[in-house]
Amino acid sequence: TSDATPTFVGTATVGATVTIYEGVNVVATAIANASGHWSVELPLQADGKHSYRVEALNVANDKVEATFTLTVSTEASAVPTIDSVMDDVGAKQGQIASGEVTDDSTPTLSGTGHKGDTVNIYDGNQLIGSTTVDNNGHWSYTVPALTTEGAHQLSTTSVDAVGNESAHSPDFIVVLDTTAPDLTNVQLTVDPVTADNVLNAKEVGENITLTGTLADVPSDVTSIQVVVTINGVNYTANVVGSSWSVSVAGKELQSDASHVLQVKATLTDAAGNSQDKSTTHGYAVDAQAPSAADSLSDLKLMDDVGEKVGEIKADETTDDSKPTYTGTANPAEVAWVELLDNGRVVGKAAVDAQGHWSVEPDQALTGTDHVFTVRAVDAAGNVSADEVGGLAFKFDGVKPIAPAISSVQDNDEASFITIQKDGVTNDTTPVVNGTGAAGSTVKVYDGTQLVGTATVDASGNWSVEFNPMVDGVHQLTATSTNAAG
Repeated sequence: TSDATPTFVGTATVGATVTIYEGVNVVATAIANASGHWSVELPLQADGKHSYRVEALNVANDKVEATFTLTVSTEASAVPTIDSVMDDVGAKQGQIASGEVTDDSTPTLSGTGHKGDTVNIYDGNQLIGSTTVDNNGHWSYTVPALTTEGAHQLSTTSVDAVGNESAHSPDFIVVLDTTAPDLTNVQLTVDPVTADNVLNAKEVGENITLTGTLADVPSDVTSIQVVVTINGVNYTANVVGSSWSVSVAGKELQSDASHVLQVKATLTDAAGNSQDKSTTHGYAVDAQAPSAADSLSDLKLMDDVGEKVGEIKADETTDDSKPTYTGTANPAEVAWVELLDNGRVVGKAAVDAQGHWSVEPDQALTGTDHVFTVRAVDAAGNVSADEVGGLAFKFDGVKPIAPAISSVQDNDEASFITIQKDGVTNDTTPVVNGTGAAGSTVKVYDGTQLVGTATVDASGNWSVEFNPMVDGVHQLTATSTNAAG
Protein backbone atom coordinates (compact mmCIF):
# COMPACT_ATOMS: atom_id res chain seq x y z
CA THR A 1 0.00 0.00 0.00
CA SER A 2 1.00 3.62 -0.48
CA ASP A 3 -0.82 4.50 2.78
CA ALA A 4 1.78 4.91 5.53
CA THR A 5 -1.01 5.04 8.19
CA PRO A 6 -3.27 2.14 7.22
CA THR A 7 -6.45 1.46 9.19
CA PHE A 8 -6.98 -2.05 10.58
CA VAL A 9 -10.60 -3.24 11.06
CA GLY A 10 -12.05 -6.48 12.38
CA THR A 11 -14.41 -8.24 14.83
CA ALA A 12 -13.98 -9.60 18.35
CA THR A 13 -15.93 -10.38 21.52
CA VAL A 14 -17.84 -7.39 22.72
CA GLY A 15 -15.60 -5.36 25.02
CA ALA A 16 -12.47 -7.32 24.11
CA THR A 17 -9.18 -5.43 23.94
CA VAL A 18 -7.47 -5.71 20.54
CA THR A 19 -3.71 -5.13 20.49
CA ILE A 20 -1.59 -4.95 17.29
CA TYR A 21 2.06 -5.95 17.65
CA GLU A 22 4.99 -5.75 15.21
CA GLY A 23 7.45 -8.11 16.74
CA VAL A 24 7.29 -7.37 20.52
CA ASN A 25 6.35 -3.73 19.97
CA VAL A 26 2.76 -2.61 20.49
CA VAL A 27 1.74 -0.61 17.41
CA ALA A 28 -1.89 0.21 18.29
CA THR A 29 -4.87 -0.91 20.46
CA ALA A 30 -8.68 -0.84 20.14
CA ILE A 31 -11.84 -2.00 22.04
CA ALA A 32 -14.52 -4.07 20.27
CA ASN A 33 -17.80 -2.15 20.33
CA ALA A 34 -21.27 -3.39 21.27
CA SER A 35 -21.55 -4.92 17.83
CA GLY A 36 -18.22 -6.68 18.20
CA HIS A 37 -16.49 -4.43 15.60
CA TRP A 38 -13.26 -2.59 16.07
CA SER A 39 -10.95 -0.35 13.95
CA VAL A 40 -7.72 1.50 14.53
CA GLU A 41 -5.42 3.69 12.35
CA LEU A 42 -1.78 2.77 12.71
CA PRO A 43 0.73 5.47 13.41
CA LEU A 44 3.12 6.41 10.53
CA GLN A 45 4.76 3.27 9.21
CA ALA A 46 8.07 3.17 7.45
CA ASP A 47 8.29 2.03 3.81
CA GLY A 48 8.92 -1.67 3.56
CA LYS A 49 7.44 -5.03 4.52
CA HIS A 50 5.61 -5.29 7.85
CA SER A 51 4.40 -8.45 9.73
CA TYR A 52 1.70 -7.73 12.33
CA ARG A 53 0.25 -9.96 15.10
CA VAL A 54 -3.25 -9.02 16.30
CA GLU A 55 -4.28 -10.25 19.80
CA ALA A 56 -7.85 -10.03 21.28
CA LEU A 57 -8.26 -10.43 25.10
CA ASN A 58 -11.75 -10.63 26.67
CA VAL A 59 -12.75 -9.91 30.24
CA ALA A 60 -12.32 -13.60 31.13
CA ASN A 61 -8.72 -13.27 29.95
CA ASP A 62 -9.40 -15.53 27.02
CA LYS A 63 -6.98 -14.68 24.17
CA VAL A 64 -7.07 -15.27 20.44
CA GLU A 65 -4.49 -14.18 17.78
CA ALA A 66 -4.30 -13.49 14.04
CA THR A 67 -1.46 -12.31 11.75
CA PHE A 68 -1.38 -9.82 8.83
CA THR A 69 1.43 -8.89 6.45
CA LEU A 70 1.63 -5.81 4.15
CA THR A 71 4.20 -3.68 2.36
CA VAL A 72 4.17 0.10 2.65
CA SER A 73 5.41 1.97 -0.47
CA THR A 74 5.07 5.74 -0.53
CA GLU A 75 7.87 6.58 -3.02
CA ALA A 76 6.85 6.81 -6.70
CA SER A 77 8.91 5.37 -9.59
CA ALA A 78 11.33 7.57 -11.53
CA VAL A 79 9.84 10.11 -13.99
CA PRO A 80 9.27 8.38 -17.35
CA THR A 81 11.05 9.92 -20.38
CA ILE A 82 9.68 11.05 -23.75
CA ASP A 83 12.41 9.88 -26.11
CA SER A 84 10.68 10.24 -29.45
CA VAL A 85 7.67 11.87 -31.10
CA MET A 86 6.85 10.60 -34.59
CA ASP A 87 4.87 12.27 -37.40
CA ASP A 88 3.42 9.81 -39.94
CA VAL A 89 1.09 12.20 -41.81
CA GLY A 90 1.57 14.31 -44.96
CA ALA A 91 4.57 15.11 -47.09
CA LYS A 92 6.97 15.59 -44.18
CA GLN A 93 7.16 12.56 -41.89
CA GLY A 94 9.57 11.25 -39.28
CA GLN A 95 10.81 12.21 -35.85
CA ILE A 96 9.82 15.62 -34.49
CA ALA A 97 12.10 17.70 -32.31
CA SER A 98 10.62 19.56 -29.35
CA GLY A 99 9.29 22.92 -30.53
CA GLU A 100 9.04 21.76 -34.14
CA VAL A 101 5.97 22.16 -36.33
CA THR A 102 3.90 19.14 -37.43
CA ASP A 103 0.75 18.52 -39.43
CA ASP A 104 0.09 15.23 -37.55
CA SER A 105 -2.74 15.77 -35.05
CA THR A 106 -2.17 12.25 -33.66
CA PRO A 107 1.60 11.96 -33.19
CA THR A 108 3.03 8.84 -31.55
CA LEU A 109 5.06 9.29 -28.35
CA SER A 110 7.51 6.72 -27.06
CA GLY A 111 9.96 6.53 -24.19
CA THR A 112 11.21 4.53 -21.18
CA GLY A 113 9.95 3.90 -17.64
CA HIS A 114 9.71 1.38 -14.83
CA LYS A 115 8.48 -2.04 -15.90
CA GLY A 116 4.77 -2.47 -15.22
CA ASP A 117 4.14 1.15 -14.28
CA THR A 118 1.33 3.11 -15.85
CA VAL A 119 2.46 6.13 -17.86
CA ASN A 120 0.02 9.04 -17.92
CA ILE A 121 0.26 11.46 -20.84
CA TYR A 122 -0.76 15.09 -20.34
CA ASP A 123 -1.40 18.00 -22.70
CA GLY A 124 -0.68 20.87 -20.39
CA ASN A 125 -2.65 19.97 -17.21
CA GLN A 126 -5.14 17.76 -19.04
CA LEU A 127 -4.74 13.98 -18.89
CA ILE A 128 -5.23 12.76 -22.47
CA GLY A 129 -4.31 9.09 -22.12
CA SER A 130 -2.25 6.38 -20.49
CA THR A 131 -0.29 3.25 -21.36
CA THR A 132 1.80 0.58 -19.60
CA VAL A 133 5.58 0.17 -19.58
CA ASP A 134 6.47 -3.19 -21.09
CA ASN A 135 8.85 -5.81 -19.66
CA ASN A 136 11.76 -4.16 -21.49
CA GLY A 137 11.07 -0.79 -19.91
CA HIS A 138 9.61 0.79 -23.06
CA TRP A 139 6.27 2.45 -23.74
CA SER A 140 4.52 4.13 -26.68
CA TYR A 141 1.28 6.01 -27.10
CA THR A 142 -0.56 7.58 -30.05
CA VAL A 143 -2.14 10.84 -28.98
CA PRO A 144 -5.86 11.19 -29.72
CA ALA A 145 -6.61 13.98 -32.19
CA LEU A 146 -5.28 17.35 -31.04
CA THR A 147 -8.13 19.74 -31.73
CA THR A 148 -6.42 23.12 -31.77
CA GLU A 149 -3.57 24.45 -33.86
CA GLY A 150 -0.59 25.91 -32.05
CA ALA A 151 1.73 24.74 -29.28
CA HIS A 152 0.89 21.68 -27.14
CA GLN A 153 2.92 21.00 -23.96
CA LEU A 154 3.09 17.21 -23.69
CA SER A 155 4.43 15.59 -20.51
CA THR A 156 4.29 12.23 -18.71
CA THR A 157 4.05 10.86 -15.16
CA SER A 158 4.54 7.34 -13.85
CA VAL A 159 2.04 5.55 -11.56
CA ASP A 160 3.32 2.45 -9.76
CA ALA A 161 1.36 -0.62 -8.66
CA VAL A 162 0.26 0.98 -5.40
CA GLY A 163 -0.84 4.23 -7.01
CA ASN A 164 2.15 6.49 -6.37
CA GLU A 165 2.37 9.07 -9.20
CA SER A 166 5.70 10.64 -10.12
CA ALA A 167 6.40 14.26 -10.99
CA HIS A 168 5.90 15.40 -14.59
CA SER A 169 8.57 14.95 -17.20
CA PRO A 170 9.93 18.09 -18.92
CA ASP A 171 7.46 19.41 -21.49
CA PHE A 172 7.85 18.20 -25.06
CA ILE A 173 6.47 21.01 -27.24
CA VAL A 174 4.53 19.99 -30.36
CA VAL A 175 3.32 22.83 -32.60
CA LEU A 176 0.32 21.68 -34.63
CA ASP A 177 -0.23 23.24 -38.08
CA THR A 178 -2.71 21.55 -40.41
CA THR A 179 -3.34 24.53 -42.71
CA ALA A 180 -1.80 24.28 -46.21
CA PRO A 181 -0.08 27.32 -47.80
CA ASP A 182 -2.39 29.76 -49.61
CA LEU A 183 -1.46 29.64 -53.31
CA THR A 184 -4.08 32.12 -54.52
CA ASN A 185 -1.50 34.61 -55.78
CA VAL A 186 1.20 32.19 -56.86
CA GLN A 187 2.19 32.51 -60.53
CA LEU A 188 3.62 29.38 -62.20
CA THR A 189 5.08 30.09 -65.65
CA VAL A 190 6.65 27.98 -68.40
CA ASP A 191 9.11 29.44 -70.91
CA PRO A 192 9.07 28.52 -74.64
CA VAL A 193 10.62 25.07 -75.12
CA THR A 194 13.00 26.57 -77.70
CA ALA A 195 13.72 30.11 -78.86
CA ASP A 196 10.70 30.02 -81.19
CA ASN A 197 8.71 27.41 -79.20
CA VAL A 198 8.96 25.09 -82.23
CA LEU A 199 11.03 21.91 -82.03
CA ASN A 200 13.02 21.31 -85.24
CA ALA A 201 14.80 18.20 -86.48
CA LYS A 202 18.13 19.18 -84.92
CA GLU A 203 16.51 19.94 -81.56
CA VAL A 204 14.60 16.64 -81.63
CA GLY A 205 17.98 14.92 -81.55
CA GLU A 206 19.23 16.96 -78.59
CA ASN A 207 18.42 17.39 -74.91
CA ILE A 208 16.10 20.34 -74.35
CA THR A 209 16.23 22.31 -71.09
CA LEU A 210 12.72 23.29 -70.06
CA THR A 211 12.55 26.34 -67.77
CA GLY A 212 10.06 28.49 -65.92
CA THR A 213 9.46 30.57 -62.82
CA LEU A 214 7.40 30.74 -59.62
CA ALA A 215 6.34 34.16 -58.37
CA ASP A 216 4.54 35.44 -55.26
CA VAL A 217 5.33 32.32 -53.20
CA PRO A 218 3.96 32.61 -49.60
CA SER A 219 6.51 33.18 -46.86
CA ASP A 220 5.51 30.01 -44.97
CA VAL A 221 6.57 27.75 -47.88
CA THR A 222 9.81 25.93 -47.05
CA SER A 223 10.12 23.54 -50.00
CA ILE A 224 8.99 23.46 -53.64
CA GLN A 225 8.87 20.54 -56.05
CA VAL A 226 8.13 21.06 -59.75
CA VAL A 227 7.17 18.07 -61.89
CA VAL A 228 6.78 18.20 -65.67
CA THR A 229 4.71 15.44 -67.27
CA ILE A 230 5.42 14.55 -70.91
CA ASN A 231 3.79 11.63 -72.65
CA GLY A 232 2.81 10.16 -69.27
CA VAL A 233 6.35 10.34 -67.84
CA ASN A 234 7.14 12.61 -64.86
CA TYR A 235 10.33 14.67 -64.81
CA THR A 236 11.33 16.35 -61.53
CA ALA A 237 12.84 19.80 -62.04
CA ASN A 238 15.69 21.48 -60.21
CA VAL A 239 14.34 24.51 -58.32
CA VAL A 240 16.72 27.37 -57.50
CA GLY A 241 15.19 30.48 -55.99
CA SER A 242 12.22 31.46 -58.12
CA SER A 243 13.37 29.52 -61.19
CA TRP A 244 13.06 25.87 -62.19
CA SER A 245 14.62 23.81 -64.97
CA VAL A 246 14.71 20.22 -66.18
CA SER A 247 16.47 18.54 -69.12
CA VAL A 248 14.34 16.37 -71.40
CA ALA A 249 15.24 14.48 -74.58
CA GLY A 250 13.88 16.28 -77.64
CA LYS A 251 12.51 12.99 -78.98
CA GLU A 252 10.31 12.70 -75.87
CA LEU A 253 8.81 16.10 -76.64
CA GLN A 254 8.28 15.01 -80.23
CA SER A 255 6.59 11.74 -79.22
CA ASP A 256 3.99 13.46 -77.02
CA ALA A 257 0.94 13.48 -79.29
CA SER A 258 -0.65 16.47 -77.56
CA HIS A 259 2.53 18.60 -77.62
CA VAL A 260 1.42 20.06 -74.29
CA LEU A 261 3.54 20.18 -71.12
CA GLN A 262 1.73 19.40 -67.87
CA VAL A 263 3.51 21.30 -65.10
CA LYS A 264 2.71 20.93 -61.39
CA ALA A 265 4.38 22.73 -58.50
CA THR A 266 3.93 21.30 -55.00
CA LEU A 267 4.54 23.88 -52.29
CA THR A 268 5.05 22.61 -48.72
CA ASP A 269 5.29 24.44 -45.39
CA ALA A 270 7.46 23.57 -42.38
CA ALA A 271 4.76 21.28 -40.96
CA GLY A 272 4.50 19.26 -44.17
CA ASN A 273 1.19 20.72 -45.38
CA SER A 274 1.20 20.77 -49.18
CA GLN A 275 -0.76 22.50 -51.91
CA ASP A 276 -0.43 22.12 -55.70
CA LYS A 277 -0.32 24.76 -58.43
CA SER A 278 -0.63 23.53 -62.01
CA THR A 279 -0.42 24.92 -65.52
CA THR A 280 0.07 23.75 -69.11
CA HIS A 281 2.21 24.93 -72.01
CA GLY A 282 1.74 24.02 -75.65
CA TYR A 283 4.50 23.85 -78.25
CA ALA A 284 4.92 22.82 -81.88
CA VAL A 285 7.10 20.27 -83.64
CA ASP A 286 8.38 20.80 -87.19
CA ALA A 287 11.08 18.28 -87.99
CA GLN A 288 10.65 18.24 -91.81
CA ALA A 289 13.56 20.04 -93.45
CA PRO A 290 13.18 21.78 -96.85
CA SER A 291 15.08 20.65 -99.95
CA ALA A 292 17.66 23.12 -101.21
CA ALA A 293 17.44 21.70 -104.74
CA ASP A 294 13.68 22.22 -104.82
CA SER A 295 13.53 25.57 -103.05
CA LEU A 296 16.61 27.64 -104.07
CA SER A 297 16.97 29.00 -107.61
CA ASP A 298 18.42 31.84 -109.76
CA LEU A 299 21.79 31.42 -108.07
CA LYS A 300 24.57 33.90 -108.84
CA LEU A 301 27.85 34.74 -107.11
CA MET A 302 28.58 38.45 -107.57
CA ASP A 303 31.76 40.59 -107.29
CA ASP A 304 31.19 44.29 -106.55
CA VAL A 305 34.74 45.32 -105.65
CA GLY A 306 37.51 46.74 -107.81
CA GLU A 307 37.61 47.38 -111.56
CA LYS A 308 36.32 43.93 -112.48
CA VAL A 309 32.80 43.52 -111.14
CA GLY A 310 29.83 41.30 -111.97
CA GLU A 311 29.07 37.60 -111.83
CA ILE A 312 31.87 35.26 -110.79
CA LYS A 313 31.92 32.15 -112.95
CA ALA A 314 33.37 28.77 -112.06
CA ASP A 315 37.16 28.76 -111.61
CA GLU A 316 37.45 32.52 -112.02
CA THR A 317 39.46 34.78 -109.72
CA THR A 318 37.98 37.62 -107.68
CA ASP A 319 39.39 40.40 -105.54
CA ASP A 320 36.13 40.72 -103.58
CA SER A 321 36.82 39.40 -100.06
CA LYS A 322 33.06 39.22 -99.41
CA PRO A 323 31.43 38.15 -102.67
CA THR A 324 27.63 38.02 -102.54
CA TYR A 325 25.58 34.92 -103.41
CA THR A 326 22.09 35.86 -104.55
CA GLY A 327 18.99 33.92 -105.51
CA THR A 328 15.31 33.34 -104.92
CA ALA A 329 13.27 30.99 -102.73
CA ASN A 330 9.67 30.35 -101.67
CA PRO A 331 9.33 32.41 -98.46
CA ALA A 332 6.58 30.07 -97.25
CA GLU A 333 9.08 27.20 -97.21
CA VAL A 334 12.45 28.88 -96.62
CA ALA A 335 13.15 31.51 -93.96
CA TRP A 336 16.94 31.62 -94.16
CA VAL A 337 19.75 30.71 -96.54
CA GLU A 338 23.10 29.58 -95.19
CA LEU A 339 26.32 30.14 -97.12
CA LEU A 340 29.03 27.49 -96.84
CA ASP A 341 32.68 27.69 -97.90
CA ASN A 342 34.26 24.27 -98.34
CA GLY A 343 31.46 22.78 -96.19
CA ARG A 344 31.72 25.29 -93.33
CA VAL A 345 28.93 27.79 -92.65
CA VAL A 346 30.34 31.30 -93.14
CA GLY A 347 27.17 33.39 -93.49
CA LYS A 348 23.40 33.51 -93.15
CA ALA A 349 20.70 35.74 -94.60
CA ALA A 350 16.92 35.99 -94.44
CA VAL A 351 14.58 35.46 -97.39
CA ASP A 352 12.42 38.57 -97.91
CA ALA A 353 8.67 38.61 -98.49
CA GLN A 354 9.22 38.56 -102.27
CA GLY A 355 11.45 35.50 -102.05
CA HIS A 356 14.76 37.28 -102.72
CA TRP A 357 17.88 36.69 -100.72
CA SER A 358 21.54 37.64 -100.77
CA VAL A 359 24.23 36.36 -98.47
CA GLU A 360 27.92 37.09 -98.06
CA PRO A 361 30.59 35.73 -95.70
CA ASP A 362 30.56 37.21 -92.20
CA GLN A 363 34.34 37.43 -92.29
CA ALA A 364 36.60 38.48 -95.19
CA LEU A 365 37.98 35.59 -97.25
CA THR A 366 41.52 34.42 -96.73
CA GLY A 367 43.47 31.89 -98.73
CA THR A 368 43.14 31.22 -102.42
CA ASP A 369 40.83 28.29 -103.23
CA HIS A 370 37.16 28.45 -102.26
CA VAL A 371 34.00 26.46 -103.01
CA PHE A 372 30.73 28.19 -102.15
CA THR A 373 27.45 26.31 -101.65
CA VAL A 374 24.11 27.33 -100.15
CA ARG A 375 21.43 25.45 -98.23
CA ALA A 376 17.87 26.20 -97.09
CA VAL A 377 16.64 26.70 -93.50
CA ASP A 378 12.91 26.85 -92.64
CA ALA A 379 11.25 28.98 -89.95
CA ALA A 380 11.58 26.15 -87.39
CA GLY A 381 15.32 25.98 -87.97
CA ASN A 382 15.34 22.75 -90.00
CA VAL A 383 18.34 22.75 -92.33
CA SER A 384 18.18 21.10 -95.74
CA ALA A 385 20.26 17.95 -96.02
CA ASP A 386 21.43 18.96 -99.49
CA GLU A 387 23.47 21.92 -100.71
CA VAL A 388 23.25 23.58 -104.11
CA GLY A 389 25.09 26.17 -106.17
CA GLY A 390 28.51 24.61 -105.76
CA LEU A 391 30.94 27.12 -107.31
CA ALA A 392 34.73 26.85 -107.17
CA PHE A 393 36.69 30.10 -107.52
CA LYS A 394 39.91 31.72 -106.45
CA PHE A 395 40.39 34.76 -104.26
CA ASP A 396 43.28 37.12 -104.87
CA GLY A 397 43.31 40.04 -102.55
CA VAL A 398 46.88 41.11 -103.30
CA LYS A 399 47.27 44.12 -105.58
CA PRO A 400 49.70 43.63 -108.50
CA ILE A 401 52.96 45.52 -108.49
CA ALA A 402 52.71 48.96 -110.02
CA PRO A 403 53.76 49.01 -113.70
CA ALA A 404 56.77 51.06 -114.81
CA ILE A 405 57.04 53.27 -117.93
CA SER A 406 60.53 52.51 -119.12
CA SER A 407 60.53 54.55 -122.35
CA VAL A 408 58.50 56.62 -124.82
CA GLN A 409 59.65 56.26 -128.48
CA ASP A 410 59.14 58.25 -131.66
CA ASN A 411 58.30 55.77 -134.40
CA ASP A 412 57.93 58.21 -137.34
CA GLU A 413 61.51 57.65 -138.43
CA ALA A 414 63.03 54.52 -139.89
CA SER A 415 64.04 53.47 -136.43
CA PHE A 416 62.64 54.10 -132.95
CA ILE A 417 64.03 57.16 -131.25
CA THR A 418 63.70 57.47 -127.52
CA ILE A 419 61.96 60.61 -126.34
CA GLN A 420 63.50 61.90 -123.15
CA LYS A 421 61.35 62.83 -120.18
CA ASP A 422 60.17 66.41 -120.58
CA GLY A 423 61.42 66.13 -124.17
CA VAL A 424 59.77 67.30 -127.43
CA THR A 425 58.54 65.15 -130.32
CA ASN A 426 56.73 65.73 -133.58
CA ASP A 427 55.33 62.15 -133.50
CA THR A 428 51.62 62.37 -132.73
CA THR A 429 51.44 58.57 -132.12
CA PRO A 430 54.45 57.67 -129.97
CA VAL A 431 54.89 54.21 -128.43
CA VAL A 432 54.99 53.83 -124.64
CA ASN A 433 56.98 50.84 -123.30
CA GLY A 434 57.19 49.44 -119.79
CA THR A 435 57.28 46.52 -117.37
CA GLY A 436 54.75 44.92 -115.01
CA ALA A 437 53.36 41.67 -113.57
CA ALA A 438 53.03 39.00 -116.25
CA GLY A 439 49.40 38.55 -117.29
CA SER A 440 48.16 41.79 -115.77
CA THR A 441 46.44 44.48 -117.80
CA VAL A 442 48.20 47.84 -118.06
CA LYS A 443 46.19 50.99 -118.72
CA VAL A 444 48.00 54.12 -119.92
CA TYR A 445 46.53 57.52 -119.16
CA ASP A 446 47.25 60.95 -120.54
CA GLY A 447 46.27 62.95 -117.51
CA THR A 448 42.92 61.41 -116.62
CA GLN A 449 42.15 60.16 -120.15
CA LEU A 450 42.67 56.50 -120.96
CA VAL A 451 44.71 56.36 -124.13
CA GLY A 452 45.55 52.67 -124.39
CA THR A 453 45.72 49.24 -122.79
CA ALA A 454 48.09 46.31 -123.07
CA THR A 455 48.64 42.90 -121.52
CA VAL A 456 51.97 42.27 -119.86
CA ASP A 457 53.70 39.39 -121.65
CA ALA A 458 55.35 36.39 -119.99
CA SER A 459 58.63 38.31 -119.85
CA GLY A 460 56.99 41.14 -117.93
CA ASN A 461 56.99 43.66 -120.83
CA TRP A 462 54.26 45.70 -122.45
CA SER A 463 53.83 48.47 -125.00
CA VAL A 464 51.05 50.82 -126.13
CA GLU A 465 50.95 53.02 -129.25
CA PHE A 466 49.06 56.29 -128.75
CA ASN A 467 46.20 57.43 -130.89
CA PRO A 468 47.03 60.79 -132.55
CA MET A 469 47.71 63.45 -129.93
CA VAL A 470 47.35 67.22 -130.17
CA ASP A 471 50.18 69.63 -129.62
CA GLY A 472 51.00 70.42 -126.04
CA VAL A 473 52.23 68.92 -122.79
CA HIS A 474 51.19 65.32 -122.05
CA GLN A 475 51.52 63.71 -118.59
CA LEU A 476 51.66 59.93 -118.96
CA THR A 477 50.84 57.43 -116.17
CA ALA A 478 50.10 53.69 -116.08
CA THR A 479 48.07 51.36 -113.81
CA SER A 480 48.04 47.57 -113.57
CA THR A 481 45.02 45.31 -112.99
CA ASN A 482 45.40 41.56 -112.31
CA ALA A 483 42.99 38.78 -113.25
CA ALA A 484 41.07 39.22 -110.01
CA GLY A 485 40.30 42.82 -110.94
